Amino acid sequence: MKPASDEKDSRSRCLALLSFLLIAFTSGAGAETLEPGWISRVGGPVTLLSLTEQGIILAGSSHSYDLTAFNSAVGQPLWVRRIGAPPQADPTITSRVLLLKPSTPTLVSLRVDSGDLLWSQGPSSPQLEGPLRPTYDSEAIYAVNERGWFNRLTLDGKLTVSFRLPINWDDRFLDASLVNGAFLYVASERGEIWKVATKNPRQYERYRLGELALRQIGSAPAGNFPSRHNLITPPRQAGGQMALMTLGGELCALTLEPPLTQGWRLQVADSQSLYSPDGLTLCQPVLSENLLVVATRHQVLCLDPRTANLRWVRHFDSVASPVALTPNHEGVAVVADRSLRLLDSKSGNDLADLPVSATPTAGPVAANNLVVLGTQAGDVMTFKIGRPDQKETRPTSSSPRKS
Repeated sequence: MKPASDEKDSRSRCLALLSFLLIAFTSGAGAETLEPGWISRVGGPVTLLSLTEQGIILAGSSHSYDLTAFNSAVGQPLWVRRIGAPPQADPTITSRVLLLKPSTPTLVSLRVDSGDLLWSQGPSSPQLEGPLRPTYDSEAIYAVNERGWFNRLTLDGKLTVSFRLPINWDDRFLDASLVNGAFLYVASERGEIWKVATKNPRQYERYRLGELALRQIGSAPAGNFPSRHNLITPPRQAGGQMALMTLGGELCALTLEPPLTQGWRLQVADSQSLYSPDGLTLCQPVLSENLLVVATRHQVLCLDPRTANLRWVRHFDSVASPVALTPNHEGVAVVADRSLRLLDSKSGNDLADLPVSATPTAGPVAANNLVVLGTQAGDVMTFKIGRPDQKETRPTSSSPRKS
């Protein structure tokens, strides 16, 4: 007869083994996978790429005056719109309307589903010169150009305010701004962050990133070169946080609650690792309430946006694109080591990868169940996000049958 202690040890070992098997079985359950989709071509290197929640892909090229909308399910063009000049920034998309700034001093609004022109502001508008990406709230549209012109328009395109913010002559604003509550935030190349009242743009606050008392995580960049605090990405926001990337390789996170001095800074790269070998800006942080993910030339990092605690890091020989979060934030899409990879946002481990021989020039972007890339050759490439446990279901009376 076995002693009671031996029986207890045996039961403990059995329970431990069952727990291990349960974890091993369930850890991959529901994991996302990638499947190749369709490929379609636009006029040249893809420099504009957006994917709407309605499943419409918008693509444009620096070599073409056309903007093309694709049906994301089958890849057929829905419409092609000649916009007069190559687009300089990705469009801003609402539920039914897209706002686009071509390289001419014009702001246009198109219907997402048809490409029909709703309104146009310009072209003889110096306050709309240069690249800009408009933003909006429930009351108005806001567009700030690189020379500091703050423009407020009604939702149907009527210009109501045009006021020049006194940016320094040797500085310029980055092409995208963000609205949070009653304020618009816009950042400049020289590391200034402007907080502008949307109702009265003459009421503004001006901060210099290098003078903010942000918490330094780890060592500061070596040297004190003047351009260390210059910014290479416009601000991104989520969950009351704003993220920016500096030319010195520092990732900065600020709390949008006043004062705008609460936050941290962490060096994640040197100045040589901010760009891909083909010149694409890699260090474009993506942000959710719980995740802050950024790519450099040789790694992808995931941090807690509030504390800067490192959750995981993946090392690669060569990263060729920025990162994108899948809609449920379970996956991180990135092109690395000549593959499109889907990383687990909790651990950084590979969920799936597919070889990609083309050079990415836009994306990845992700929405619904798709990841989309634009390439140097002018291809728009789609990849379907799936789950290994998904099974095809037969149509019911409430779902249309395929013909």
